[in-house]
Formats: sequence, C-alpha cells, structure tokens
Amino acid sequence: MAHQNIQPGYIFWNEGDLYNTSINRSPTSYLNNPQKERANYATNVDTKMFLLKFTDLKRKPIGMIK
Repeated sequence: MAHQNIQPGYIFWNEGDLYNTSINRSPTSYLNNPQKERANYATNVDTKMFLLKFTDLKRKPIGMIK
C-alpha cells in the first residue's frame, strides 16, 4: 500500500534526552548490576529519544518513527 502513495519529501532526524518521563520497572534488579556497570550511566533509565520525521516537499508531516 505504501508504495502506491510514494512521493518526494524530506527526512529529518533528531535526538535528545527526556527527563522525568519514564520509570525503571525494576530499580531493585538494576541495583544488582555491578557498580562498574552502573557507573556508565547517569540514571537507571534510558533518557535518550530518537525521532525520524517524514514530510512532503511543502514540509507537511506525513509520518514519524520514534
């Protein structure tokens, strides 16, 4: 179906950190990781978010993937 609607456009990429938006389902289990491993991360949740945004040639959004 998508191939029937193919059109030229743009793809945008962005990434950033989102804080206070998610939780670790098992912080106790996370604490069982070795201290050396936990020291690699600032928090016990992944704060990175990546986004691909697809627009037509007039920059009208036609899709996003997070």
